[in-house]
Amino acid sequence: AARGGNASAASDDDAPAAGVATLRATDRRPGYPQREYGDVWRNARCAFLVDLEEVPSERQKLTEAQKAANAGGAEELALKLVGHLSGCGLAIEVTARATRVDWDAARRAALGYSLLMTTVCVVQIALLFRQLHFSRTQAVAARVSLVCVAAQALIDAVVCVANLLLCAAVQTLFAAFAAVAFFELVIFCVVEMRYVVVVFQAHDPQRFWLGAATRRQLAILHAQFYLALFAALCAVYFSRDDVRLVAVVAYSFWLPQIVRNARHEYARPFHDSYLYGMALSRLVAPFYVYAYPYSLVAAIVPNAKLRPLFCLALLAWQAAQVAVLKAQATFGPRFFIPTCFLPARYDYRRPLPALRRPPVRPPPSSSSQPADSRLPTSLSSSSLSSRAHALPAAANANASAANAPPRPDDRLDKF
Repeated sequence: AARGGNASAASDDDAPAAGVATLRATDRRPGYPQREYGDVWRNARCAFLVDLEEVPSERQKLTEAQKAANAGGAEELALKLVGHLSGCGLAIEVTARATRVDWDAARRAALGYSLLMTTVCVVQIALLFRQLHFSRTQAVAARVSLVCVAAQALIDAVVCVANLLLCAAVQTLFAAFAAVAFFELVIFCVVEMRYVVVVFQAHDPQRFWLGAATRRQLAILHAQFYLALFAALCAVYFSRDDVRLVAVVAYSFWLPQIVRNARHEYARPFHDSYLYGMALSRLVAPFYVYAYPYSLVAAIVPNAKLRPLFCLALLAWQAAQVAVLKAQATFGPRFFIPTCFLPARYDYRRPLPALRRPPVRPPPSSSSQPADSRLPTSLSSSSLSSRAHALPAAANANASAANAPPRPDDRLDKF
């Protein structure tokens, strides 16, 4: 059957039936093309009409400028098959959609994607080793938030799993996705998990002296991480049509560190190169997907939309978190909290209480003063002579006390 054509299901062996009424397409559904058929069908069988029409795709609705901007992208084609049985009250409607991909453009985009993400992964590995060297002491590692480091490892783990799935789904671009998945696996499974264990140990050093309990604690830590990874993959899957909300939540990984700094009054938990480098390198992936018109996503996904405003909002959100961390190192970890909400702190610089002194006697008149009264009261001859007699007596008393045997209560006082 073709557009506007008709087809019958009658056999040549059947004889024409007498008194069969002529079938007319008068009982068709509203909006269906009205056509009359004056032929007499054998055995009163229904006429089956099929219309094949092309449904306008999203690309056909675009303007010429938009089509030129997305010249190398994937295109979606749609066909609609409508069937109707005249006189039987039955209608069949089938819509088929297909995607046309320019594989030459897709391979070029995959090569650029692989090189870009590989470079970003190498830079992140170097930054992680720099931070591990900075946190080599327990005092510095204890400042780092465990949730902050684990959240960054979760982002790399989700990217790794996504690239592995794309390797299986798009066999033509297997090499590009496999290279990115390998480097992301090295980041989160080797380097970042090692850093998570270091921070976990620094938060409570005593737990690593418990023997079997230590292995149990590490097993619980890894189980919690992979359970969180499963939950993150489910969240990405259920929001696969629009993952912007999930991306905003994922890129809030500096917030736990801000809270920990304010709670425990820590400052400068990260090296500056790690702080700035991680904040910028993790923005490469969303900028590539939502702001680059010739990305791999635009080459294999039809009607991919660019969202530059979302990229700018994500950049501003990252800049705000980094600015708060630097302000905590400069103005204090609690600079943004009003003073009335802060707990009372012990003041180590309070003034010492005044010592109790004997009252000072008024000096006598000048006529009744002896010759040696010209000296200060504390250095008069009478006081000097009394001190001179008191010093040998005190020395003799100390010597006798040292030679005497110790009493039991003295030992208890010393203990």
